[in-house]
Amino acid sequence: MGERAAIIRAQAPDSILYAYDLAGFSRSRPEELAGRLSWASAGTPEEEIRRLARRDFGPDAADPVIAAWRDFSEAMGHIPYLTHGYYRGPSFIGPGQPLMLEEKDMPRALFGRFFYLAENDLSEGTAEALSLRPIYASDIKTTPAERADMDRAAALWDRGVGTLAAARAKVDGFHRREFEREMDMAAYLGTVFRAVARGNHFFAR
Repeated sequence: MGERAAIIRAQAPDSILYAYDLAGFSRSRPEELAGRLSWASAGTPEEEIRRLARRDFGPDAADPVIAAWRDFSEAMGHIPYLTHGYYRGPSFIGPGQPLMLEEKDMPRALFGRFFYLAENDLSEGTAEALSLRPIYASDIKTTPAERADMDRAAALWDRGVGTLAAARAKVDGFHRREFEREMDMAAYLGTVFRAVARGNHFFAR
C-alpha cells in the first residue's frame, strides 16, 4: 500500500476513490496508511509505516512486525487470483473446500446465497440472489505457472507468520491485544493460502 500510495501521490490527482462505501480511512491500517499518504505533510511510506507499527505494537516489536508485513506484501504479488469465482472456492472458504473428484451428495452447509446477484436481477423477489448455490469449486483448473506462483505466495506468507510470531516476545502488555488480533488474522489467511495452493495441486492430478 505504501508504494502504491506513493505512485498515486506522484501523479497529483485531484481526488482518489479508495473504497466503494466511502467509509473513510478508519477501519484498517492499510486504509489509514492511504489516508496519511494522501496529505502533503505526510512522511515517506517507510516513515508512516514505521509510525503505525510503533503506535500499534510498541517500539521494540516494530522492526519484526514490519519485516513480516514485507513478506505479506511480496506474497500478495504472487497470488494469480483471489477467488475461483466470486464468493466461491478455497480462497473464500479456505480449508472448507472439499477435495472431491465427483460432485455428489454435497452437504447443505456448502451451499449459500449470493446476495450480490440482486444488483442485476430484474425479476420480482430477487430470485437469483435467494437461490442456493455451491460455495465450493467443483473443478479448479490452473496452469503449472499459476500453481508455482501460488506455492510461492503461500511460502512467503508462512514465513511472514513465523516472523510475526517471533515478535510476540517483544510486545509489551499495552500492545498485546492489538498484536494478537494481527497474529490471528495472519495465521488465518495463511490457512486460506495453503488451502488454495494445495487445492490447485489436488485438482491438477
